[in-house]
Amino acid sequence: MDKGRKLKRYSRKDYSQLVEFPVEIVGRDGIVRQYTLAESIRLYQRRIASASSRYKDREVIEAEERHCRQRIDQLRKSYFAHFGWAALRVVDNATAVAGEFAGEVASFLRRCLESAATEPELMDFSFIEHGDGCEIYFIREPLERASDGSDGGKPLTHLLYLFRFGHKGGSIEREAFFNFLRVLQKVPREAEGVEKLTAFHHTADCGFILTGQDVLPDPSRNAQILAVDGHGTPALAEEEGLALLRRAKIVLEQGYREQALRLFVAAYEENHYRKEAYIGAASVGDSIGAFADAETAALMGTYYFPEDPTLHYLLAVAYLRRGKPTEARNAIHAAKELAPTAMAPMAVNGLLAVCAGRLHLGAQALKGLPDDIPEGNHFLGELVPWLRIQVNVLRALALGGITLVLTGALFMAQGTAAAALLSLSGSILAAVGAYAWRGQMLRTLKMPGNKGLRMADNAMIERGFDRSGPRQSD
Repeated sequence: MDKGRKLKRYSRKDYSQLVEFPVEIVGRDGIVRQYTLAESIRLYQRRIASASSRYKDREVIEAEERHCRQRIDQLRKSYFAHFGWAALRVVDNATAVAGEFAGEVASFLRRCLESAATEPELMDFSFIEHGDGCEIYFIREPLERASDGSDGGKPLTHLLYLFRFGHKGGSIEREAFFNFLRVLQKVPREAEGVEKLTAFHHTADCGFILTGQDVLPDPSRNAQILAVDGHGTPALAEEEGLALLRRAKIVLEQGYREQALRLFVAAYEENHYRKEAYIGAASVGDSIGAFADAETAALMGTYYFPEDPTLHYLLAVAYLRRGKPTEARNAIHAAKELAPTAMAPMAVNGLLAVCAGRLHLGAQALKGLPDDIPEGNHFLGELVPWLRIQVNVLRALALGGITLVLTGALFMAQGTAAAALLSLSGSILAAVGAYAWRGQMLRTLKMPGNKGLRMADNAMIERGFDRSGPRQSD
């Protein structure tokens, strides 16, 4: 389609109409698919992110981005018009920073709070203050009912933190959002009288964190969690959530990784106690380079499943991909504590040591790994040999530099004039060589797993990684 026709199509769009939910969107293959509010927003935000790679003309790129943003605004306003409630008018305020996100706040609370799905008009919702890069709101749910039907006397209260991110790249608010998540992750779930993470959600331009002081619900109650269907009526969500998980696995097997990631995210957002969805989102996100999504999934997964070493391992991998070595070391330490003999944490622990320039620690980690990786550990079949090469090359560079320095020192003792130059050249060559090699290592680590170095695979979704450790020969 030529530029003129393309721009004319954009100009004909009507963003004033109310959209019905679930949203029906025609894909590039001509098939009409249904999306929730969160799914449809992510779809348009991915179009914004990829516009510059799909089109070459700057005017068309800007028209595509503008169209997608207007469509997102239309979706959010439509959802609030259909499913918002009176108390949320404090958010639906044109003068407030949070105003444009009122619809998404309503959708988030309906997914996370039973009262918001069944009796939203009975909830109190009020603005408290501007916090560190966010707006803070107070939520009071209806009083609990005693067995005789009277008020139990204990209202459920929460705090909602709303962060607004920049449309492109990093921002102070985005960093504040993830820093706060990390703080909440460390709060013991059994601790009394302190804020604990209840749920969180984020897209390209906003993030929500919901906290409360009450103990998190027992996973056995999970089948009773209420959600809101496309018509705004309460419905049991477990069957639909499991269908999301099954669809994610099917499309992943067919090679549609981006769609699989979206489905895994939808599955764990609908039900926070769905471990396979966290592992799926983190492993698939790593493979396609969606490292922020992988970090989010693994971070939330470790909160709800703190005893699962695979989630801690995937969190370490996500931190490593994003250039956060300190956080990666803490996460891999947790994985090793939970699975002391597992090979995957050993390998990544060695990799972290090599990246930090501690070759002796990297070599020690490799000693605990077999030359022949057992079947079922496909990604380790790439990771371990690659790590051995890095260690051997860096050792050779260091040894070569030391040899030249010592040789120069020997010649200097014999009064040779070129000795100093030889010694200096050796030290420079060793330092520059090691720096350049380590640079290519780090560049490899920042590449998506399916193009660079694999540190996760699809098999993790079903069984995690192999915890049995290296096989011992007879």
